Parts: sequence; C-alpha cells; structure tokens
Amino acid sequence: MAKLYTFSSSVKPLYYLLQILGLSSLSLSKLNTFVQINLLWKIYNILVLTMLIFFGSCAAFERLNQPGLKATAVFGEILTMVIGAFKSVTAVFLCTIVNNTKNENLISKILAIDSFLFVNPNNLYRKTFIFILLQVLLVYIYVIVLFLFDIFVWNVSLQTMTLWCLLTGYPHRIVNMACVIQFCDFVLLLKDRLHVLNLKMSSTIKDIVEKTPINISKLILPNNSYNLNKSPDYFQLKENIHNIRKCYDISCDITELINNTHGTLLFIELVLAGIELTLALYFLLSTILGRTEIHHIFKLISLTAPCRAVINEYETCVMLVQKLLLEDLNDEATRELKLFAEQLFHRRIKFTALNFLHIDYTVLFTIFGAVTTYLVFALQYR
Repeated sequence: MAKLYTFSSSVKPLYYLLQILGLSSLSLSKLNTFVQINLLWKIYNILVLTMLIFFGSCAAFERLNQPGLKATAVFGEILTMVIGAFKSVTAVFLCTIVNNTKNENLISKILAIDSFLFVNPNNLYRKTFIFILLQVLLVYIYVIVLFLFDIFVWNVSLQTMTLWCLLTGYPHRIVNMACVIQFCDFVLLLKDRLHVLNLKMSSTIKDIVEKTPINISKLILPNNSYNLNKSPDYFQLKENIHNIRKCYDISCDITELINNTHGTLLFIELVLAGIELTLALYFLLSTILGRTEIHHIFKLISLTAPCRAVINEYETCVMLVQKLLLEDLNDEATRELKLFAEQLFHRRIKFTALNFLHIDYTVLFTIFGAVTTYLVFALQYR
C-alpha cells in the first residue's frame, strides 16, 4: 500500500533542518501537524544564537591576528565574516521570535489553497518530499566539499592557517544556506500551485475552442483530483472562475508573507553575496589566493530562478485570462473574468528585498554590474 503524504510530512526534511539550526518557531508533532515549539526548544534557539555570535567573533579575531595575510585579504575576510555572522544571528532572531505568527499564517494559507485545488494531493506531496530531501542532502554535501576545498587552498596559500580558524567561519554559512533553502522551497511551493491554476484555465480554453462541454473534473490536474463543481453547464464557469480568483488571492497573500518574513534576510544575503563575489574575483585576479567562489553565483541563481518561475506563471495567468475574455461566454462568466483581470492588475505577484530590490534575473545583472565596476576600480589601485 502506497504511503499517504500530507503537507506537513512533505516538508518534514526542511523543518527538521530548520529546527536543528534554530531557525524554526514551529515543530512537527507525532500526528504530523505543526505546533509551536516548547520552552526547551526556545532555550535551544537562544543557545544557537549565542553560539553564532561567539563563532562570528572568533572568526573575525582569528583573521585579524593571522600572520602572513595581506591587508586586503584581512579586510575582506573580516568584512564577510562580520556580515555573514550578522545575517545568521538576524535570521535566528527573526525566524524564532519576530516571525512566528507569520510562519503559521504562511502554512495555513498554503493549506487553504490546497483545499481549493486538490481532493487527493498525495502524488504532489510525495514529489515535494523527495525534492526537499535530495535538495537538503546535496546542498550540505556541497558545503562539506567546500570546507575541504578551503582547507586545501588555505594550506597551499598560507601554511600557518589553523583548522580552528577555518571552522569558525562555517557555522554562520551553514545557517545562511538553510535560509536560502527555506526561501527557495516556499517560492517553489507557490509556483506549483500557480501552475495548477494555469492548467485549469488552459483546459477551459481548450474545451471552449473545441466546442465541447466543459468537463470541470479535468480542469486542474491530469489525475482528475479536483475539488471543483463537475457540472458541464456553462453557468458553472462563473463559479469556477470565482474559485480561481480566491486561489489567486491566497497566492498573493502567500507572496506578501514570504516577502515579510524573508525580505530583510534577502537584502543582507544579496549585499553579502555581492561583497564576497567582488573580493573573491579580486583575490583570484590579483593572485592573492588561488580559489574561486562559484557558490556565491550558485546562491544568487538559487534565489532568483524560483522567483522568476513564479513571475512566469503569473504572466501566463494574465495571458490566459485575456484569451478567455476573447471567447463568447455568458455575461456572468465575462463579468467574473473582467474582475479577475482587474485583480491581476492591482495585485501583482512580485518578490522584493525590503521593497528595495525586485528578486528576479534583473537583480543578477545589477549585482554583476556593480561587482565588475568595483573590481575594475580595485585592480587599478592594486
């Protein structure tokens, strides 16, 4: 018998990781439901916060007193360590204290949209579980490989670098990587649900164009697992469009909650990635160190690609609504579509870092342009 998955069980690997790193105000009960963490876990989160402050201070101090490093390398290492530690401390503080209610609302919104879309979402939840599990394993295997590579590079470039000095620079990186994973997964969960809505409207257009009765039971998923009205009557189209509008409105609420809970961390992460990328390329070109920092580019793409995928689904939704408006529908359905078009115009889905930077591929060009400018300027005064 196939295992039955729920939403909470599908994201279990993610929440176990977040709880271990002190980044979650929620835990999974024995019934696979989300509950607030108890007092012991709150004390544990405070210990994680204290540990990050301690290791961040040690990392800066060790690099300041490391013999054999050039002034530019010392400044760059200390700057990235301080910003990285500050971001990890801020993440633990925000995730466990400030955003605990928002995290609950975010999960409840996802469950609400699932109740509209699916009768039996077991297959989707199973794929989500496998994806998140593989994602977590691969990312942290990569972190281990990066740590071993750092040991090799620093030993070749600077034989006096101690293992303790390298170890102090990794606790905040592990926490910050988990924040990136959490953001990406929430955005991808939203993307999957918007894709479902677009499949519904695409099937509606196909049925209308082919002049066949609208089979509402096959409008969202290929396996007919829908929780919508199954009447083939055209007058049921209005009700189903109204249901889609509700789902889209919940999707906008999810987007706002993601922006509110991750906006500060995204801004710090983008600033940190830009600084680290600039310094890494400067060190590489000036032969101070023989290492590259590909993982910074990987993090930037990991942040922007899911956001761009969601925006693509939003743009597809706008296009499908316009196509439906061109069809000869009854007045009630046309009126509902016009309301939906206005809703799409006034409530656009977008991801921002503190409403300062839009998170999509354009931010990559902004960061790469800034990195190139500062790099050219720095190399002139090498």
